[in-house]
Amino acid sequence: MGKLGFYYESYGIPRIGGRILGYILLCDSPISAERISSALSISRASVSTNLRLLMNYGFIEKKMVQQGRNDFYVMAKSAWENALTTRINGFRSLMNILETDFLSTNNSSMNEMREWCQLMYSIHEKARNEWKKRR
Repeated sequence: MGKLGFYYESYGIPRIGGRILGYILLCDSPISAERISSALSISRASVSTNLRLLMNYGFIEKKMVQQGRNDFYVMAKSAWENALTTRINGFRSLMNILETDFLSTNNSSMNEMREWCQLMYSIHEKARNEWKKRR
């Protein structure tokens, strides 16, 4: 799970968030924050903060389990589509910046960045559409 922590850290998710995501991926049943905290030796407050972040990214969701006061978490059914959507939105935002703030800048570096951004946007759109077909 440590390697997942490092991987997701490069996408702006704290290392602990990546470790939590890895743990939830390995669990076949809904898991409580308390169990995550205990299993990974992470403070309960840090677990809660990172669970909220992972829910905001669309990786995990709360699952109702029996009656009780504890929240349980599972991988979101659309986690990987959400990951692609996040990247697509990032490229769209970057393209908007390039088209509004740097429209008059027309040098080879800026043109290359625009071309790269459009390509990445297109590739991720195609990947998301393919993923939707498979699901």
